[in-house]
Amino acid sequence: MGILISVFIFLTFLLFTYLKSISGENKLKYPARVDCAAVEAFFNVPDGSIDEAKFHSFAVVDLEPTLSHHGYGYYQCYCAKYSSSFQLWSKGTTPTFCRTYNHDQVVGAILANSVAILISVINIVLRTVNTKLIEYIGYPSVSSRTMNVMEAVFVTSFINTGIILLFTNADL
Repeated sequence: MGILISVFIFLTFLLFTYLKSISGENKLKYPARVDCAAVEAFFNVPDGSIDEAKFHSFAVVDLEPTLSHHGYGYYQCYCAKYSSSFQLWSKGTTPTFCRTYNHDQVVGAILANSVAILISVINIVLRTVNTKLIEYIGYPSVSSRTMNVMEAVFVTSFINTGIILLFTNADL
């Protein structure tokens, strides 16, 4: 029983690590500490509006360095201000300048939420597998079976929810 559960938990660890690596790669593409208000202030004109054409020209120059993981934030701030993630699903439109940024934002949100959902689903699967395996073993009394189910579910849920996430998020 322990070997089967351990293999399942190890596969869970590999899945979470893979999802976090994709999420991390996605996050590292854009500068972490960009003050978009300060970037936008650079493009202010005397009447208080923003020179969008100049802002766009800086964003175009910053696109390639951003995709190579060493951008300055102009592309990121421009797309955050002038585009929307909903443009990914617009029918009949040509790809927009900010399509990559919007795609990365949507993928990042999906990955962040999928890990949380997967943890819950995997805990339910672990609980069910533990219960079935302990029922298969067959204990002489209901109380001893219930006690073993509770211990097994606690340990596997603790490992899945606490330890695996700790190792997955660790900067090794």
